[in-house]
Amino acid sequence: MFSIRVQALFKSHFQKEFMSGIRKTRGRPRKSHKQTAAARENFIACARTLFIEQGYENVSMRKVAAMAGVTPTTLYRYFRNKRHILHFLWKELFAHLSDLCMADPLDENDPVICIKTIMVRYMRYWMDNPDHYRVIFMIEDLSSRPEEDINAGTIMADIPVFKTLIKAIEQGHEHGLFREDDIELIWQTLLIHSQGLVSCLITVREISWRPTGELIEQSIDSTLRGLLV
Repeated sequence: MFSIRVQALFKSHFQKEFMSGIRKTRGRPRKSHKQTAAARENFIACARTLFIEQGYENVSMRKVAAMAGVTPTTLYRYFRNKRHILHFLWKELFAHLSDLCMADPLDENDPVICIKTIMVRYMRYWMDNPDHYRVIFMIEDLSSRPEEDINAGTIMADIPVFKTLIKAIEQGHEHGLFREDDIELIWQTLLIHSQGLVSCLITVREISWRPTGELIEQSIDSTLRGLLV
């Protein structure tokens, strides 16, 4: 009687193990971290193309999924909505900008030269990549809620090139080079002047602007003269 019970228990145990093994082999295997990252990058690239070609407001998650060759359900496993995709796109482009701006050495011993070099490279990046500029600065999602937005300033402050810029401003401040004591006000002033120039050159095509390099140099020199003692 005892042996019959033991046999029954073993039989039950092995049946469960066997069925469990079958269940584990069914369905799609989990993607590796590398595969997940590659899929995400593909979705972001597709979204970037659609945002540029059709305008952010005319693009849906379904369109992004169709271009990527997946179902909307698959896309939603990676991104909550297209605003979520846009956030990843911002981080990607700012990281790319930072890499290019930092590709050549900076003179970090002279804060003014360092600041000027960074700002010139910053503006040239957007002029060389106007579609990236449009995606970052010319998309306004009127349907988004405050909790869905992120602080672009935080993203920028976290990238290496802006950390170097802020460090140079702090160094210049320590040496008494600036009229202002507010570090944030200084770097935001530099950014606003730079953005204004880039925006005009990219979007206002009806004016015969002077050569880009000449305008960039003049803009930075004028802005720095106003900030320096």
